[in-house]
Amino acid sequence: MRDEADVLVPNPNWTPIVYSPPTKNTNWTTTDPWIGSVFGDVGGTTKITGGSFAISETSVSPLVVSLTSGSPTVSAGKIAAATDGIAFYFQQMPIDEDFVLSATATVTSVTFSNSQVGFGLMVRDAAWTDVSDASLLSSYVAVGPLKGNAPATAWSSFIRDTSAPTQLTVVSAAADVPTTGSVLELSIAKSGSTYTCTYGTEAPTVYTIDLTAIDGDYVYAGLFTARQAQVSFSNISFAVTN
Repeated sequence: MRDEADVLVPNPNWTPIVYSPPTKNTNWTTTDPWIGSVFGDVGGTTKITGGSFAISETSVSPLVVSLTSGSPTVSAGKIAAATDGIAFYFQQMPIDEDFVLSATATVTSVTFSNSQVGFGLMVRDAAWTDVSDASLLSSYVAVGPLKGNAPATAWSSFIRDTSAPTQLTVVSAAADVPTTGSVLELSIAKSGSTYTCTYGTEAPTVYTIDLTAIDGDYVYAGLFTARQAQVSFSNISFAVTN
């Protein structure tokens, strides 16, 4: 039998993937320091600016942000076991800063057609600028409804840990699954690598997760929608606590 080293030939065209932090682009008009982006498993580049997604904010105070992924009858993006595709409105925060992010989510429309529909708040290890690529994944913590197609076992907060055998996991189930017209108070408090998620009137859920595997300097914290969710976020507060 020949040694593997004799038959394996290096690819001369291979280059390591270099992560570049997201930058503001012309597709979405946002007020500094907020950035808007659509990335991941979103169904193709043409869907990003072709009407399947939308990110908008009010031009005057108070700030209200509307995020759209898909429509009541058409899917766009997802949060699945092995891929994500989301609309994301966010800020880049130094990894050593602690903060509390909170917002009121008013559901314009949501269709829990399957387990991949969701919305809420999210703090991520990495984010990208308007790109359709199912391989783009990072660890994160999120608060908001997921798997609402099965209300008895729906999630109210969850994490993706890309280093774990089962990436997408939950600690507790949602007591209430929102519908069109629902109003939901959401918050994530960061303290080091500990994240406390509060969903409506439920007791807080605490996660500990490393968000430094891709970007060791920053986390990306903001609002998201996935698949068939149109949500308006108001009372947005981003308070540094250290």
